[in-house]
Amino acid sequence: MFWAAGQHRDEITHLLATDANDDPSKQIADIQDLISQGVDVLLIAAATEDALDSVVGRAMEQGIPVIMVDRKVKTASNYITYITASDWALGRLEALWLCETLGGKGNIVMLPGIAGSSVAEIRIKANEEVFGKFPGIKVLEK
Repeated sequence: MFWAAGQHRDEITHLLATDANDDPSKQIADIQDLISQGVDVLLIAAATEDALDSVVGRAMEQGIPVIMVDRKVKTASNYITYITASDWALGRLEALWLCETLGGKGNIVMLPGIAGSSVAEIRIKANEEVFGKFPGIKVLEK
C-alpha cells in the first residue's frame, strides 16, 4: 500500500495505516480516531460484518468515503464500493482441491477464520457445497 501510494505522490500526500489484528473493538477505535483526524477516505477490511457497521456508517455520514476491501460491513449504503476476489469461487476451489487430493475419502477439520467475517461465512458455505458431493469426505469439526 505504501509503495503504491509512493507511485502517486502528486495525488496522495499522506497515508495513515492501522492494524487492529482483527480485533473489532480496536478497529472501531482506530476508525473513530481516523475520522477525528479528518481523513479524506477510508479503506477497511472489516473484522466482522456487524461490529463495524455503525462506525463505518458514521464516516460516510460525515462525508468520508469508505471502501471495503476483502471483508465488508452488513449495510451496503455504509460504503461506496467493495473490492474482493470471489470468495465463493475460492471456497469451492480449495474444497475441490482437498477432495481430489484425498482421493474423495477422508476426514477434514475446518479452520474457517473469524466468525462473522463475510469471507469466512461465504467460503464455509462454498466448502460445504463441494464436500456434500463427496460421500467419502467427512467434516469432523468446523
